[in-house]
Amino acid sequence: MQGDVTSSGTGSNGIDNIWLKAAVSGGLWAAVEIILGSFLHNLRVPMAGSILASFGIILMIAFFQIWPERGLIWRAGLICALMKSISPSAVILGPMTGIMMEALLLEAGIVLLGRNLAGYLAGGALALFSALLHKLMSLLLLYGFNIITIYLNLFYFASRQINIPEADPWLLISILGGLYLLIGALAALAGYIVGQRALKEPGTAGMSQRNPETGIMSQRNPETRSRLLPKKPVSDIFEPVTGSFSLPLFILHITAIPGGLVLMNFSGRLVAYPVLIIYTLFCLVYYKNTIRRFKKPLFWFQLLVIILLATIFLESFEKGTPVINWSGILAGVDMNIRAILVVAGFSALSTELKNPLITNFLLKRGFRQLYLAISLAFRALPSMMEEISKPKRFFSGPFSSIREMVANATDWLEALKKNNDSA
Repeated sequence: MQGDVTSSGTGSNGIDNIWLKAAVSGGLWAAVEIILGSFLHNLRVPMAGSILASFGIILMIAFFQIWPERGLIWRAGLICALMKSISPSAVILGPMTGIMMEALLLEAGIVLLGRNLAGYLAGGALALFSALLHKLMSLLLLYGFNIITIYLNLFYFASRQINIPEADPWLLISILGGLYLLIGALAALAGYIVGQRALKEPGTAGMSQRNPETGIMSQRNPETRSRLLPKKPVSDIFEPVTGSFSLPLFILHITAIPGGLVLMNFSGRLVAYPVLIIYTLFCLVYYKNTIRRFKKPLFWFQLLVIILLATIFLESFEKGTPVINWSGILAGVDMNIRAILVVAGFSALSTELKNPLITNFLLKRGFRQLYLAISLAFRALPSMMEEISKPKRFFSGPFSSIREMVANATDWLEALKKNNDSA
């Protein structure tokens, strides 16, 4: 039959089967990120990123029970990260790098310990731990190493107030890291259980035989499966990519962020501040989406807190009491200028990354499989988003919702094959 592929084969239009499966799993992962991510962030739920990472682990481990193929998870993560990039959000690099770190570490744990429960637990632990690492790396990028000094002095001050002067500040970080590892392992265990249950799902009307590629019973009849893919073009799903793009500006933003940080470290404030302020104002005027981040009161509140903490806790203590001094205030201002530079620069860079010339170059030059897979995933995304269109129902029964998504993997795969053959 036209378009048939084996587990490691290639379809009629040249796309490997593993990339088709990655399009299914990565597309559903992206649907979870887009819908549940917006839901959590709109409600200002604390640790929303870690919650999303946990769901990502559950989903990928569950899919791996259906399709236990090496390389599936990192491919799905890559597709999910790229699909996340079409979000109209001003900042996309943070979520994209977070998703890719999670997928790579999840895959690494399974590669190191094997396709067994121990490998899944290790991969899940590492994957969720990456969310903590990503947060710490973001703080260091935003505020520099002074943030570590502030944390240490603040910890020592707090420990003295509760009469535990010998407390170890790194113990608190170790406990937090251990908690992330434990929750990640539990998420992987949940994914394993959900995937095993999905394997045992009985077939429903229209399809009674077990699919030889997936090992599970099909959940929809052929007529229903043919309606999985959207009738409207992908360009109608999200805000269209409009506006002018510039390769010179793309290069400018790549160099401006590290260059600005170097300028702050090796030149005086009289030189660095004007240059960085002019660059930030340019980004705000030229890239309208950049203003979104700067309009948020929470962003400015964080900057004020950083100045306050730097003023009190950046310098050494005298007789166990925090010292308020001018150098601490200047250091706090430096940290805020650095944060504003990074936010403005990455927001502008995120916009330029949507340049069709750049995306086409990255996807077509040596990345044909990725290009074909993500094209199919984009076409299926509206139908996939309908699967979880009600976040409240998803949260009321997350495991059953994920089991349904995974149990229907065969139908998604067949639908993408059919769409690929007709392209």
